[in-house]
Amino acid sequence: MICLKDEIRNALLFAKPSFEKQIDPLQNEDVLNFWKDKDTSWENICAFANTRINGHHTVPKPALGMLIYLIEKGLYNGAFKEKLKSDLPYLKEMYGSFKTFFAEMFQPDYNEVVLLKIDGVDGVSIKRIADFNPGFRTIYISFISCLGKKTHYFNGRIAYHFPLSIGSQIIKDYKDINSDTFWNQIRYYQNLYAENDDLKDRSIETVCRFYRWLVSEHSDYDFFAGSSNLTTELVLNNALVKNIKRGAYFTTFTKNEDLGDKPLICFIIRNMDAYSTVLKKVDHFVLNTENVNTSFYRSLVISYIQNTPSVAEATLRCFTTYITNALHFVEELKRQPDYPNPSIYRFNTAEAVLIRNYFEKDRDHRNLVTLNNRIGAVRRFFQWCKTTDKLLFDDTFFDYLSQYEEPNMYHGEAIPDSDLRKITEAFKAACQENPLYLPYYAIFLIQVETEFRVSQVCGLKISALQPTMKEDQFLIYSNTKTTNGKKTQQPICLSTKKILETVIDETQVLRDESTSSIFAENIFLKKGSNGAVIPITSNIFRNVFQEICEKAGVRKYTSRNLRDTHMTKAFEFILKSGKSDLEMGLLSKHSHIDTTKSHYIEMELTKMLESTYEVILDSRDINQHAHVLSELPDTLKDNDSVVEGGCGHCKASMCAIQGSTPCLICSHFVTTAAHKQYFIKMIDMVERRLKTATIPHEIEDLNLMKKLYVNWLREIYIHEEEENAEHSDC
Repeated sequence: MICLKDEIRNALLFAKPSFEKQIDPLQNEDVLNFWKDKDTSWENICAFANTRINGHHTVPKPALGMLIYLIEKGLYNGAFKEKLKSDLPYLKEMYGSFKTFFAEMFQPDYNEVVLLKIDGVDGVSIKRIADFNPGFRTIYISFISCLGKKTHYFNGRIAYHFPLSIGSQIIKDYKDINSDTFWNQIRYYQNLYAENDDLKDRSIETVCRFYRWLVSEHSDYDFFAGSSNLTTELVLNNALVKNIKRGAYFTTFTKNEDLGDKPLICFIIRNMDAYSTVLKKVDHFVLNTENVNTSFYRSLVISYIQNTPSVAEATLRCFTTYITNALHFVEELKRQPDYPNPSIYRFNTAEAVLIRNYFEKDRDHRNLVTLNNRIGAVRRFFQWCKTTDKLLFDDTFFDYLSQYEEPNMYHGEAIPDSDLRKITEAFKAACQENPLYLPYYAIFLIQVETEFRVSQVCGLKISALQPTMKEDQFLIYSNTKTTNGKKTQQPICLSTKKILETVIDETQVLRDESTSSIFAENIFLKKGSNGAVIPITSNIFRNVFQEICEKAGVRKYTSRNLRDTHMTKAFEFILKSGKSDLEMGLLSKHSHIDTTKSHYIEMELTKMLESTYEVILDSRDINQHAHVLSELPDTLKDNDSVVEGGCGHCKASMCAIQGSTPCLICSHFVTTAAHKQYFIKMIDMVERRLKTATIPHEIEDLNLMKKLYVNWLREIYIHEEEENAEHSDC
């Protein structure tokens, strides 16, 4: 007969119901032999939990029952006594459950065991987390308890190391956590699982998920203030995980940092929102040169982006992709055996033709604007390389790296009055049926009333609406691409102002609910598919606007059509809609363009051209407008009469101009709207010559020629507007 200590015998009796039915612990030899001459230490209880009874069953649940009995009776004097006593309610709940993996709690160091209740998960969960840095460990445990059923964010091995991953940094509360903490954890797991890509990737996902929870939980605190390599905007962006996995280098966008030839860089940009309609106050963009094998070329692209005058263009991934695709194409050429120009530092004219042909192969699938954007991005890069003496080029290289065909600069068309009325009525009906359409209706109205682009309107802040000296007029303040970051203002009528105020009131609850400080002042917000508050973007508006167009029974117009509508119809719109709440209808038909509107269009076009080409235009010459024809007479349709690089034709049978006087000022010169692209090309040529001109007299002559070309371009645009108006009245 094997004798057991009384506390062990009684503990086994208490735990007897948890043994399998055929096992009586006080009669079973395996049980009795195990506890013979043993005390109730933590080591013995853990060993018993993992002992096989009758050769094949372990008994973690009976071991838990014994532990509960010993703690409740005050008979347990082993290690971790105080922690076990505090965990007793959880231990008892676990003992009554059939779902708990009891063996997980019997670890040599019970201080590593965490018992907790997870939101949305039944019962008590057991986690093993290293007993290190208690402040940070407590925050991590709070995160785990909020995971709910998102178990794919939890892995036992990853979780155990989480407190260890911060290294020697001491975390007492959440305000001690910063970007160093984040990157210490990322590097720790990358080293720990260097040979296991799956665990390494899951570790990165877990760390990023933890920080997304952290910044959302404490949305009033900026964890990454002053950091050069991390922001809240980045943490909340799903692309962060992907870019870390790909080995991206994270840094703040500056011109001074030597970035070498790093193939993947995530640039953090701050306070650039004033210079772009698409950038936020804190934003980021990724520069990817991975497809370029030549180190020197990669470093060139990085340096070019760092020194680009247009931050907005630098952030457009497509532009750098065009450049890197062209460089990769060229480096493959230069690697071919017996290639006549293998030098990576020199580009010849033949290569300009080949680059142009490389992009042109997609011509069947791309419109001209897209193709010219591609070749334009590459051309600007190479011109920078030439200006900064980074590369050498043949004299005629840039002559052959030209656009495929000048696109028509008039990209869209105004929405006819009849369709505009139908769209307005469809918007009103939609708003009455569902108030969620109201923000989109307001964006629509502002687009028609102002010259702001849709991206500007979508990004308006609640402080944008301001009163004027006129009782029935209000201003909206924003920035445009041509104001160098300075605020510009556009008037809106009283009815639109009232609708906008309603939108601001209705979306206040979304601003209060938003966990991101980035959208805290945005007017136009909505709930995303996951319930999160997100800004209404130009793409979201486009989809809703085209849905409204479909309901109105008109063709699917775009934001570009709305912008053109403003340019040609804004004068009537402001007059009519300003009188009452659109009671007189949005617009009425006009049989002709009156002098007031003509003057308005002239001012708008003059302002646009002056800002585009950086010139100051004089008052119009009425006689000049008569030389812009709707169509050339048959006598001028041959090439013999073409003058000024294709800008127009000469009516004279013999040239009467002596010396170098330009044909543009000759009374025999005529042109049409079809020649517009040639004027744009000539302006571009003059601007290129101005960049290299050094003689004052030459610079003065070039500036005069530029102004002359732009003056003619203005007349062509006005001629087009007049013809469009005549067609719409027919």
